This record gives sequence, C-alpha cells and structure tokens, in this order.
Amino acid sequence: MSDKFNFQKGHRQKFTKVKTAKGRKASSTKWLQRQLNDPYTLLAKKESYRSRAAYKLLEIDKKFKFIKDAKVILDLGCAPGGWLQICQKINPNAHIIGVDIQKMAAIENSCFIQGDFLSIDIQEQIIMLLNNDKKNNILKIDLIISDISPPTCGHSNTDHLRLVNVVENIIMFNNKYLNTHGNFLCKVFLGAEIDILITKLRSLFRKVKLFKPDASRKESKEQYLICLDYKKPDNEC
Repeated sequence: MSDKFNFQKGHRQKFTKVKTAKGRKASSTKWLQRQLNDPYTLLAKKESYRSRAAYKLLEIDKKFKFIKDAKVILDLGCAPGGWLQICQKINPNAHIIGVDIQKMAAIENSCFIQGDFLSIDIQEQIIMLLNNDKKNNILKIDLIISDISPPTCGHSNTDHLRLVNVVENIIMFNNKYLNTHGNFLCKVFLGAEIDILITKLRSLFRKVKLFKPDASRKESKEQYLICLDYKKPDNEC
C-alpha cells in the first residue's frame, strides 16, 4: 500500500489528457479523464481490485475493525466486487454473500445473487443461503455492508430521500437477521432526513458514526454510516 500513501502526501503522477472524440459528450470526456488520472483507480488496477471503492472499505475497516471477526457477511450493492474482495482478503473463513442488480463475475469463496435487494424474492434467496441444514435454523448475519446507491437524478434532496428509503429497508432486514452485537455499514447522502435516520440507528446500535473515507472523491456527496454493536429493538423481547 506504499503507493497509496505516496500520492496522498503529494506524490505527482503523469497527467493523462483525453481528447474530445466525435460523438462523445463533453461530460463523458471529463469522466474518462478523471478515471484515467484518479490515483485510487490506478492503484486498484495495480493491486488487482475490481474497483477503487475497495480502498473506501479498507480505510473504514482499518479505523473500525469489523470484518475480521464476522462469520457471516452480507454485501449489498456489491458489483463489481471490490468490497467482496476486501472481505475475502481480511476474513477468508467468513461465509460471504453479495447482492447486486448488475451481473458480476464470480469471486472465490463467496456467493452472489443477482437482483434488487428490495425485492422479497431476492431477500428470500438470501435467507435460503443462510439456512443451516445441520441445525435446522437460519444463520444470523454478523456484518451487513451496503454501497447501494439508487440512480441519481441530480436533485440532491431527491437523491438523498431515495437512498434513505433503501437504508430504511435494510434496517428492517437487519431487525430480523442481524446477529446481536453485529455491525452495519451503509452509504448515505447528507440531507434533511439524516439526523432522523441517525437517531433511529442509535436506538438499535451502541455506536453510530458518520465517516467519509479519503478514497471518496472530494466532490462526492456520499458519506458512510458505521453502526457498531447491534442490540435488539426496544419493542422486541
């Protein structure tokens, strides 16, 4: 990881300029140029990670340390697989399940379900993979991580509310299948409902923190909610 720390301390790299091509929008040219010059993208390619997002999870786990001891991990919005790679690398003995709407090439020692997590059918498939035939019960999940981001429309409050809706659906799933003392990580966009969401999560977890890793682009509105040490909801026995 020495290259990472080099460019974070001002290490200069050769800038690649992309020429405008016929039929390509200016926004597409700008995106391509940013990708070609992004140090995390370059490092991900060098270290064989499927996405630059792998470094977000690496940084978060370095600070909060929740991957190593998780026996069952659920990764929502997992494609193209960068977070799955990190989980498998840090905790190769874990039972790891990934879910995403998009197709994804298999990753060793993990299960993949293609589909929308919000669909009951997909949640039932997850539960089937958690079915422990030897004990005839459903395994609880020790760690749920979500990098899900619904398609953005450019209206910040709408994008924020759409993502809050996803997180609230994951919370309902957590309340059934997350192990006591388990952990939860999810992407959020800051907005009007964030304080209400944090208050709700603090009623369910003993520690809740907002965190933006260095690997998140400065202009990105994303942050991550790290929720540690799950307890039963107040209305449960």
